[in-house]
Amino acid sequence: MDAGLTWRRWTSSDAVRLPASLVQRQAITRAIILCRAAALLHTIVRLEPLPRHNSLFAAFVAAQYMDQSSEGTDPPYGALSDLVRKVRDTRLSVYAVAATLHSWRV
Repeated sequence: MDAGLTWRRWTSSDAVRLPASLVQRQAITRAIILCRAAALLHTIVRLEPLPRHNSLFAAFVAAQYMDQSSEGTDPPYGALSDLVRKVRDTRLSVYAVAATLHSWRV
């Protein structure tokens, strides 16, 4: 009748295990979003693909990427332009940019 399907009853320990894996998956997804936004910002600032206004474009793209990924940011006034300036002048790493974006996450 069931063609080899086995049925099993869910227990309370199964219900506890599922949200933990979901929380881990969400944390990994958030880390990936931060790394991608940081890589976008870093790449646009360092490679300068546009004739001008690369810094403004990099800040806008990173902020919009995080916003579209449902990860809000709330940087202090002037902090985003300072971050772009640090990337351009001191060759700040992508990991440092991701850590900064993480600290601004809402």
